[in-house]
Amino acid sequence: MSMIGHVSVARLAFDIIIVLSFYLFLLLLVELRVVYSPIYSKIGLLLGFVAILHFFLPLILSLAFENPAFSCYSPFGFFAFVFDPSKNQEFGVRTSVLVVIMLLSVGPILYVARRYSYVLALRQQM
Repeated sequence: MSMIGHVSVARLAFDIIIVLSFYLFLLLLVELRVVYSPIYSKIGLLLGFVAILHFFLPLILSLAFENPAFSCYSPFGFFAFVFDPSKNQEFGVRTSVLVVIMLLSVGPILYVARRYSYVLALRQQM
């Protein structure tokens, strides 16, 4: 496998996929706000709270349980994990972070898809 400095290209690509999954989750929250704000006027507050929890709850849990692995589930903690050479070799942590973020994204995907299908059905009735 090709190496860039001391980082393999495969590990770098996997880290990029994980960062993009964090971005995907936040993008889905924004899209959820856009499609549901005409129906629920306060959904922006709820989704803002979920976004703040997404950033800071894993860091708080990491400190509360004295387990640094929890911090990897936050975008901030994941960046610290990637750039820490002592912890940077753990592939299982990366995989679990990706799985958790993808599982968190399932709910918003389903709600957005349901709303889009509803809008399409309304357009076809016009």
